[in-house]
Amino acid sequence: RMQPQQESLEYRYATALHWSLTQFTPATVDVHPQNMVERTFAILVLIFGLVLFSSFVSSITASMTQLRNMQEDKSKQFWLLRRYLLQKKVPQELNFKVLRYTEYATSRSGEAIPEHRITILNVLTKQLQSELRFVTHFGCVKQHGFFKLVSVMNESVLHMMSGGKALHFKALAAQDPLFEIMDLPTCMYFVEQGQVQYTQGHSGLQTGTFAPSSFESENFVPPDPDLIQPTTPTEGGIAIGKGGHLCEIVLWANWKHVGSARAIYESNIVQVNAKGFGECIRRDPTIDSMAAMYARMFVKVVNDPDRILDEEQEICNDQTTALADSLSEYSPDTENLNPKNFMSRIVALAKRRDRGAS
Repeated sequence: RMQPQQESLEYRYATALHWSLTQFTPATVDVHPQNMVERTFAILVLIFGLVLFSSFVSSITASMTQLRNMQEDKSKQFWLLRRYLLQKKVPQELNFKVLRYTEYATSRSGEAIPEHRITILNVLTKQLQSELRFVTHFGCVKQHGFFKLVSVMNESVLHMMSGGKALHFKALAAQDPLFEIMDLPTCMYFVEQGQVQYTQGHSGLQTGTFAPSSFESENFVPPDPDLIQPTTPTEGGIAIGKGGHLCEIVLWANWKHVGSARAIYESNIVQVNAKGFGECIRRDPTIDSMAAMYARMFVKVVNDPDRILDEEQEICNDQTTALADSLSEYSPDTENLNPKNFMSRIVALAKRRDRGAS
């Protein structure tokens, strides 16, 4: 018989909960079966608790074992790599670079889920795959005014670029070259992560003016200064940080490199191939006409030695950034996107900004 203080609903509920928990653990409680039915029920609950608790413990043990094996395999791989480099008498500087990048790459792979592991993505249509790939890999290009405008006018053009025609990803270890002065210019580069140092070539190289390329459907709009870190002078060159870009000139004109660039530390680069870029832009006549106008405008700006220094021709600079600022003031929701009206608007905004700066 229950005592008066034990008759409350709260006490009975707490007692029942206490009894149920003791069936899963070695704990005890002063509640015992009083007849055959209660004892049978208690036995069944004990068996169920034994199975459930054992499954829970075994799953935790299996997960811990798997994690330990992964860590041991990683440690073993690094041990083998160090031994291999030692046996082959690899120079200390290269040894350090190899170990540093492998540590960086393995730490990154542990954080991110690789796309090839998600096999269900193969059921998506090509259009959906292109859209998803652009958002997950190449979204940084929309920090640039031209690509931002293209996304407003016809975003499918950007998705087409991400399908393998124009946009590509490149990883660089510390001190890896992005391009050398003797390389054939084929791409514009966005620094998605890390930092790249640009160094102008020898003074004997010709850096003068250039003409628009035979591709008439090209133009320019630079990066958004609120999203892009400004270029920073460093000893022996200029550092381009996350969100910055180089060699935009390759998209709009025939060009030869007048400098070289290499990663200061581990960096991820998005490449815009000029040929694939042109093919995608031509798919939309409105974007095609606007790009051609911008190409001529860009050439005129960069050919002006009073506005652009030789060492600024292959990197983002104040003048091209000002042009991008003018583009950001344009609202396609309230203006007609006729190319001639569009260019007149941009030119007026750029002149107004120049007068304000002077």
